[in-house]
Amino acid sequence: MNDDWRNNAAAVAIVEFALRSVIRAHPSGDDEGQRLRTAMKMLFGIAPSRGKPTEPDLEELLFMARGYAADRGTDYSFGDNYTPRWSDDSEFDARSTTALANAAIQARLQLDPNYKPHNTDEKVRNLVDKFQRSRDGLLRLVVGWGDDGGADVFVQNVIGLRETLELLGIPIADLTAPNRERNTPN
Repeated sequence: MNDDWRNNAAAVAIVEFALRSVIRAHPSGDDEGQRLRTAMKMLFGIAPSRGKPTEPDLEELLFMARGYAADRGTDYSFGDNYTPRWSDDSEFDARSTTALANAAIQARLQLDPNYKPHNTDEKVRNLVDKFQRSRDGLLRLVVGWGDDGGADVFVQNVIGLRETLELLGIPIADLTAPNRERNTPN
């Protein structure tokens, strides 16, 4: 694979999820977010973002990937690196990425009525841009994994990591979902 995984929002989110699980199993007085940013920088060279933390868009991006795949149907094959590919004919009735982003925002609003994007048009543009940059990685997360693709993949990867680390005697916290807000420490 020629793509750098650090440019794939889905891959980075899985790594952050796993690291957050390790960080929570080893509490300290330091800020969890800062510890995560430091670990990402030291381990992978991913510099911590400056200013206000970016809005976590992974749920919306996975929603878009599921919609993208559903619009194109079940007649696909897997290309390099387990990336699903559809025929050109599947594009005729498929929604645009802008329509998928709008649908993702509406779905999030239904789940979380307190969610209020500052500027909906800008949010749609950001989602479209992120989806275009990470489309193959996102599709690998949701195609072929069953109805709950995405969240399931995070949990399964962390379960595998937990089992390996526990064999070595290294504790790892049990997080239930990749969404940071749903897993705030008590």
